[in-house]
Amino acid sequence: METYLIGVVEVDPKIILEDGIRREVIRLICKILDRTLVFKTSTVDDFEMRIKKLAESLENFKIAFEYIQDFVNIYGIKIWQEEFNRLINKYIDLESNSFLSKKMTLDELIDDEYYIPMPPPDMPNNNFMGRLAREILNLTDPKRSVYIHTVPAFYDLASYKESFGFKMVWLLRKCIGVAGL
Repeated sequence: METYLIGVVEVDPKIILEDGIRREVIRLICKILDRTLVFKTSTVDDFEMRIKKLAESLENFKIAFEYIQDFVNIYGIKIWQEEFNRLINKYIDLESNSFLSKKMTLDELIDDEYYIPMPPPDMPNNNFMGRLAREILNLTDPKRSVYIHTVPAFYDLASYKESFGFKMVWLLRKCIGVAGL
């Protein structure tokens, strides 16, 4: 695409299109993550079902994004990976802020040129990364589970079923990627 002059401003439509796509991808990924990672019961089956659902939703969205990249002549998968990793990293920063002695404000956390949807200011620690971390801590709680070294996994003391092991780590990597692990 060519650059155009609008008044005295030179505009490149491809850059405007890419910026709009980046904003929309971030908004939609955040919506999918926020909607799916809400744990009502603290059971292994509920956790596994939600993680599988999230992995499937994100994979379908990524495939659709990969499909349309040829039509709009942009690097769709590159944009997907950049924005997904940026979103995960920002939410990890937001969640880890509660453990810092010198807290950062939301304005300090949002220093990017692209928009990232943030949770409401009255509930900054109520985001999908925090809910996911709390659920993993709940599943591996020493009062309810035991780690068995020979089978590298946590087992529930009441049901004697695996509560967190390689399968869960694989599912987590599939849905939130390496950046989220």
